[in-house]
Amino acid sequence: MNTVLQAALPESKKIPLLPLATPLTQWQDVSVSELAPYAPLDSTLPMGQYAVSTVMNWATQQGFSGAIPTWEIGSGTWGVICFFPHPGLQVVEIPISDLAGYDLSNPQSCGQGVMRWAQAEENGSNQLAIPMYVSDDETFSALVFTPSYPTLTFYDAPNTQLYFSLQQPAKLINLQDPAVWANAAMRVANNLGFAAGWPTWEYTTNRGLIGIPAYDLGPVPDASPANVATVIKVLHRTSLALQNCESVSSSLTSGVFVDFTAAPIADPTLQILTDCLFGAVQVCLNAIPGVGGALAAIVSSGVQVAIDATNSSGGTFSLEEYQGMLVDASNATINYVAQLHDSLQQATGDDLQKLWLSPYNDPLTGRSIALGLLAYTPPEVVDGDAFWAKLSQQMEASYLENLKIQITAQLYEIQSRTYQNRAPDKQWWYGTIASVTGPGGDCSQYVISSESDLSVWFNGARQVSDYVELNEWWMQAIASSFPEYPPATLVYDLFSNDGFGVTTNWTGPFTKEQFYTQFFVQQTQMGLDGTYNQVWVYDQSNMIVEAQVSGEEIESVIAGSTDNYGNLSLNSSNATVIFVNEKCGFSQPVIINYLAPLTS
Repeated sequence: MNTVLQAALPESKKIPLLPLATPLTQWQDVSVSELAPYAPLDSTLPMGQYAVSTVMNWATQQGFSGAIPTWEIGSGTWGVICFFPHPGLQVVEIPISDLAGYDLSNPQSCGQGVMRWAQAEENGSNQLAIPMYVSDDETFSALVFTPSYPTLTFYDAPNTQLYFSLQQPAKLINLQDPAVWANAAMRVANNLGFAAGWPTWEYTTNRGLIGIPAYDLGPVPDASPANVATVIKVLHRTSLALQNCESVSSSLTSGVFVDFTAAPIADPTLQILTDCLFGAVQVCLNAIPGVGGALAAIVSSGVQVAIDATNSSGGTFSLEEYQGMLVDASNATINYVAQLHDSLQQATGDDLQKLWLSPYNDPLTGRSIALGLLAYTPPEVVDGDAFWAKLSQQMEASYLENLKIQITAQLYEIQSRTYQNRAPDKQWWYGTIASVTGPGGDCSQYVISSESDLSVWFNGARQVSDYVELNEWWMQAIASSFPEYPPATLVYDLFSNDGFGVTTNWTGPFTKEQFYTQFFVQQTQMGLDGTYNQVWVYDQSNMIVEAQVSGEEIESVIAGSTDNYGNLSLNSSNATVIFVNEKCGFSQPVIINYLAPLTS
């Protein structure tokens, strides 16, 4: 879960657990030495099975009903999501004969088999089942979330969203790898405000996942005067936070992007609008302890109202036109929350009960939340001026950062190449890595030497004799109608540092490393001698990512791709790809999961 706001509060101001909330999960960072005794003896098992079996065995010995990996590793640790005992959480012995046709040694097939069995009406119409990988000749164990367990949420995630959650551009991903698949599902679920997520193991161009909440808030409380007053105040606070977010939106045209008011912004499905506005809402409101997910779902249920307010079905716009659409959408969202506030304030009798219990369906996450659940908001949140001020700032920052990324990506691409020592017609990095890359060193001096180099970032320093070899990255306009390099105002607005010590006037929200390696802007990597290119293009109509190689001596050849179904294709045996790889050091690195077998 997003705990930024909670973590930012001093210890004396921490928000206590809601009086009626019951914790369902607990995240732990468990040392590999503690987990090793519980690992399967067969280290050749698929990691999707090996990791789940390990943490399940460990968790049951700690008094939990079970656990799943977060699929993330720390320094000598694995992340683990533990499930507290609950009457609606049961270990079920599934007859092996009922799983005929499924390969129990394949994590995807096994997970699919137990899920379909558990959700079948004749087996109880359960919400979720996770294999425990404990079996004999007659039964196979699964951790089953029964209908009486607090409501879980199905979310159908586009494969592109799963890919983007892994934040590793210029790499290809094989979503058929169960460990990578589960890792991406967990990250998407966390980004949506759930405590954990588990794949359904069904897929097309989307992959279903089940979102698991952190708390059971219990039944909707009575619509007592005190509870109604609490919800009214929460909605008022939320409306004010959204108004602050809109004021930032309205001021953007007088900021750095005024330089590009004629630039076309393509948003055929209005996805940018949704990501920028409702992405900020989801991230920030989810940070409220306990009821954050409920509040985010209620506000995000107005997404269609906001889109309708733009009077557009999508297309291509100037920045000025698009800015107006964003303002219209923001105002519609504010009005949506304000109308809820006013309706609840005025409702009485049966109308109050109907409004109190009415479900609000969030199209972004699939959650259905009753308005009355907001009565569980802790008083420390309801009346916490500092808390809401911080949340408002977070929402503004998230909204603005999303917008900067989306717009800049349509104006500029990223280019990179490796400069070897004594590279012709370019830098000559004589000295040590420390002297070249340190604050005030050659790299920093080069970056600030001219506006055309302000966006430059260096990484991958290697000492070669008396010289330093570096990878250089920079931004370059996609269209010829724009200046070749971004203006200083845009660079300052985007980046907070140059990679080798902060230079004056850097005030943006991102480091260059974040922008160049996490935000999926189109990339062109030039060969060592400058005659060969590898172009990485993301989120196309028929694939998630594609890498192409081209050069003076060859036509463009696809080096690798991931289609919209998450299938990975590498052409590393292609003669042209081999030639270019050897000539220029290109490769098609693949996103993997870094969990590894444990030893005691």
